[in-house]
Amino acid sequence: MYFVRLQFSVRNIKLLLLPLLFLLSTQHCVAEDNVGSSKVYNKQFNSVWKATIVALSESGASITFQDKDSGIITTDWYLIKAPMFPLSKGWKYKANITIKKISNDSAEVFPKLSFQETVSKDSPWHPVSEDNKYNPKLKKDIFEAIQKNL
Repeated sequence: MYFVRLQFSVRNIKLLLLPLLFLLSTQHCVAEDNVGSSKVYNKQFNSVWKATIVALSESGASITFQDKDSGIITTDWYLIKAPMFPLSKGWKYKANITIKKISNDSAEVFPKLSFQETVSKDSPWHPVSEDNKYNPKLKKDIFEAIQKNL
C-alpha cells in the first residue's frame, strides 16, 4: 500500500486558495450586476451633456473626444488598482459614452466601458471581458455622478 505524503508549504496553500478567492470575488459581481446598460434622465439633452462632461472631469478621467451633435464622449485609459487579483498589477478602462435625446425633456446615457489588464509593469496590456466585477460598479458610479451634476 502506498501513501501519498502531502507537504503543506505556504506556497502550496496559496495555490490552493487562489481559485477559492477567485470564485468568491465573482460571487460579489453577481450582486451588483443589476445595473442597466443605459439610464434615462428626465432633463434636457444639453443639461445631461454638461452633467456628463462635469462628472467625467470630476472623476479624473481625461476626455479625448467629444461631439455634442452625435452625442459621443470618449475618455482616455484610466488606471484601476486590482486588490482582489493578486497576480494582476493593474486594470485600466476607458469609456465611450453616447447620449441620445429622447424628447425635449429627456435624454438617455449609454456608457460602454473597455477594460485591459497587465500582470507586471513590464508586461503588455491585454483586453479583459466586459463581464467583470468592475463594469457594473463603474457604470453605477457614472450614472450617480451624472445625476449629482444635474
